[in-house]
Amino acid sequence: MTFDGYPLRGTVVSMSRDRPGNEPPITVLRRVLLIGAGGHARVCISALRDSGVEVVGSVSDRAAVAGLGIDVVGVDTEFARFADELGVNAGFVAIGDNRVRARFAAQISDSGRPLATAISRSAIIDADVTIGAGSLVMPGAVINAASTVGPGAIVNTSASVDHDCTIGAFVHVAPGATLGGGVTIEAYAMIGIGAT
Repeated sequence: MTFDGYPLRGTVVSMSRDRPGNEPPITVLRRVLLIGAGGHARVCISALRDSGVEVVGSVSDRAAVAGLGIDVVGVDTEFARFADELGVNAGFVAIGDNRVRARFAAQISDSGRPLATAISRSAIIDADVTIGAGSLVMPGAVINAASTVGPGAIVNTSASVDHDCTIGAFVHVAPGATLGGGVTIEAYAMIGIGAT
């Protein structure tokens, strides 16, 4: 898979009606290394754990936010090296800036590893939704029928995406934002907090 010149590897998650209750699909990507160690990384860790993966550490060019709960093992430009050392089989970009997230997603793919997808167990996602590799769906988010979330996108806390929407690659739908049916959001766009 490629996007805007970035080669991306990962699994597209298609929600299935066979899921008991509202449990997110269990991924085969069991050991994940993050890129990023700020506040956004903290919430990504929770969603990744909800998705059934072990987050083994983070690489970042900045110090970790207090209480991150995982070790920063090196700098973000050395993802491949630390992924090899830690025996991880996937990566996840825990950075809010859309274009920076895209650049690091390409770095993970270049390392030969797929992008993990993080879905909170308290998100409400219709069975007819497709979620791209490397995306994040946060607690309280709602994604309704026939919608598509592109690779590396964020549907943040309590955001609502109604039916037949297309969320482009590396988009951020911020907390509390509401999209009506049939909306298309182009790549890299930011829909602000509480926008309607």
